[in-house]
Amino acid sequence: MFTKTAQLWHNATPHPHWCGLTLLAIDGVFWRTPDTPENDAAFPRQTHAGNPALHPQVKMVCQMELTSHLLTAAAFGTMKNSENELAEQLIEQTGDNTLTLMDKGYYSLGLLNAWSLAGEHRHWMIPLRKGAQYEELRKLGKGDHLVKLKPARRHEKSGRDWEMK
Repeated sequence: MFTKTAQLWHNATPHPHWCGLTLLAIDGVFWRTPDTPENDAAFPRQTHAGNPALHPQVKMVCQMELTSHLLTAAAFGTMKNSENELAEQLIEQTGDNTLTLMDKGYYSLGLLNAWSLAGEHRHWMIPLRKGAQYEELRKLGKGDHLVKLKPARRHEKSGRDWEMK
């Protein structure tokens, strides 16, 4: 139901564009669920120092259109799922001609590469990770640069094309 209504609202809402791109962002959150046997079975409790959490928890990664704050897509999982795993589920729900802002937690060459290659003009913007290897292609403004990421050697050995800008 969420997917159908989110797409209807998103498609019916005129969004301003930046350089011809729809502006999106993704981020994760977790929710406490009611303490029921069904939720316990579906969403295992996290433990801290051997003590289980008071409630089962659901992890969610959502995608939002930035000018309207409409949620356009969401992926749910257990606390055992990484945010990157859940973000991968949003790739097919992301439209073409988009710029998706992400925080450093989504810095995964596999995720970023798949995001770019899934359609036409699917861009992402992420703060550069400390120690990242890159080549500066062009300065865009104060503190902003277009860079080409250089993958770690383990990625180079895979034989895949990891060029990302």
